[in-house]
Amino acid sequence: MLHLQSATDKRWLAQVDAQLDQILIDHAHCEKKAAGTAMNLIFHY
Repeated sequence: MLHLQSATDKRWLAQVDAQLDQILIDHAHCEKKAAGTAMNLIFHY
């Protein structure tokens, strides 16, 4: 289903499934920070 390249412990998937909302919020924060950095680079150069 996930097409991971190596074997993954089932406990990992259970933890991800139990905390998916927190993981997605963290990922969105990282994407927002990356976008801000990209904009700064655009205006700087």
